[in-house]
Amino acid sequence: MMMPTVHLNGTPRQHFYEQYEEANLALEQAIRAMLGAQPNARDYPQGLSAYEQARTEFNARVDSLVNARWYIQNLWEHTQQTGESK
Repeated sequence: MMMPTVHLNGTPRQHFYEQYEEANLALEQAIRAMLGAQPNARDYPQGLSAYEQARTEFNARVDSLVNARWYIQNLWEHTQQTGESK
């Protein structure tokens, strides 16, 4: 994963902090909202295989949000621990 370098001529550390904090909170909200909208077997009268497919697809969508959040958290951690600008 390519990480930005915090330095005197680049983006200030505080700006990174604010950007990544906002993105992290938005992703956290999105994950919570998705988990509240999980498929329910009653909504798939086509049978168990339809529900299982819906669950698999749902889990993949949630996983993509979790992975995006992990990415943002790593960027945040990196920019808060390295560089010279404040």
